[in-house]
Amino acid sequence: MPQGTPANRTGNYLQGKGNDMVSVRREIAVKTLYYLLLLFVFFGLETAVFPRFFPLRLTPLLLPFLCASVAVYDGEVAGLIAGVLTGLFMDGAAGTFPYYTIVLLVACGFIGASSPQYFRKRIPSAMLWGAGLVLVTEALRFIALVYLPGRAGLGDLFTVVLPRSFFSLLFSPLWVGPIYWIRRFFRREQRFYR
Repeated sequence: MPQGTPANRTGNYLQGKGNDMVSVRREIAVKTLYYLLLLFVFFGLETAVFPRFFPLRLTPLLLPFLCASVAVYDGEVAGLIAGVLTGLFMDGAAGTFPYYTIVLLVACGFIGASSPQYFRKRIPSAMLWGAGLVLVTEALRFIALVYLPGRAGLGDLFTVVLPRSFFSLLFSPLWVGPIYWIRRFFRREQRFYR
């Protein structure tokens, strides 16, 4: 077959595309492993290390910042996956099985879909979405599981949920930074998460 025929050009194109696709899949696998490693590290810090150093009310929440950052930097599919995994970890630690899984699934899907329209993929936008996610999830949890059953008054919302959300936001650059670094390291845009 002559060199300039369309079949030959298509074959060469597909060969080049196949090699590129293998490297993209490899990058997606490595990036996912980094995110899973951060999930285990953040979960260990949040449940085993921080309660020893901080009062229980002011223990910063790391995992909502993780899934919000993944949703901001990688889009809605990666945000949905991170939301489910993070929710399962948080439900296992808190003992409220479907709550965090459902809330983080919906919230991270929303963050991943709406963040590119309004914000750039930077650390402050991930911190903003993470702080909003912490505030909303903890306020809804407090209202549904503490206030409505009559275990505490509404005033405790301002003495428990707001300081914990502010304290989590204060330390959030330490949690969002590694995720931003992973995004910068894997610069190529992957279509798996889109």
